[in-house]
Amino acid sequence: MCAAQGRACALIGAASELPNPRYGADTGFASVYLAEVLYESDALDEAQRLLTLYLPLVKDAGIPDQLASSHIVYARILRAQGKPTAALQILLELEQLGMQRRLTRIADMSRLEQARAMLLDGELDAARSMLALISPTPAWQRRDLQMVSNDMETQFLGHMRLQLHGGQAAATLAPLKEHLQDAYARGRMRYALRVKVLYALALSQAGQRNPALRTIRETLADALVEGFVRPFKDEGPLLLGLVRDMLDGMKDLASHDNEGLRMFAELLVAATPVRSQHMHDMPATQPSAPALNGESDLTTREHDVLSLLAQGCGNQAIAEKLFISVTTVKTHLRNINLKLGAHNRTEAISLARKLGII
Repeated sequence: MCAAQGRACALIGAASELPNPRYGADTGFASVYLAEVLYESDALDEAQRLLTLYLPLVKDAGIPDQLASSHIVYARILRAQGKPTAALQILLELEQLGMQRRLTRIADMSRLEQARAMLLDGELDAARSMLALISPTPAWQRRDLQMVSNDMETQFLGHMRLQLHGGQAAATLAPLKEHLQDAYARGRMRYALRVKVLYALALSQAGQRNPALRTIRETLADALVEGFVRPFKDEGPLLLGLVRDMLDGMKDLASHDNEGLRMFAELLVAATPVRSQHMHDMPATQPSAPALNGESDLTTREHDVLSLLAQGCGNQAIAEKLFISVTTVKTHLRNINLKLGAHNRTEAISLARKLGII
């Protein structure tokens, strides 16, 4: 068991021994944090089992931080399992929960994660549009706020990743370095890992090969202590290609001190396809649904229904806002799905955003 897992298990043990446990709620909330640690350690099946069990509890009674982190981790697990549509559905559910409960932070965290997935899929324009939906300076993104979900993704990381994938690696070096130093100064070691991973990738993309290899090696050594794997895998094949390059340089360094690091790096790159070493060699977008035109254009009313749907409104709420019947709302939704080529409302929202309709 890695150090981080040991601390999380101790937290669950302490919660279960509280004098008046809330019908297991305290243990359940602690288990959400254990699921996050298990995810970081790449123990995806164990993390998924915990989230499947306790996600309903978090939806009903969890604090915003637990609500955000549990949904984001669950979505990342589904993506890692090759289920992007199911992952998107979890994130859209989180976004709608945020809007329904007027918790801007929750909706924004969902959008950040959606943008991250879009970038990794090569959908640069869609990711840029998604990031634009987030407030420029949300209060919950202050660096002095120690929130668990902020260790997974932040607006800063989202914009740095957007620049990296847009071929502007050199412009990210100074802000990433400054942010990394600040994370260390505040003791945010888990977040520092994610910043440093992006910094290594930025150095590589900016043509600074030796500093990039040195930085990724330092980051791997830090991650090895906690047993964290996902900060590397979550950045995709390009980052893992950098790890592979580092391994090639270690072939002549067969010392005992390097053995653990080498084995950890080999575990990371196992079964990972080799990809282009430059982000600008990747396609800027991936084909999705065809653009709407001519007879397939949405009507004004269908656009209104779709916009309200994306804001988290259910059928009844849409009907009340537009002064139409629920049956009419359902008819509009069927027409929207047909015109967009969507199979359900979740996919319709996603496609509409990618096409710039909403």
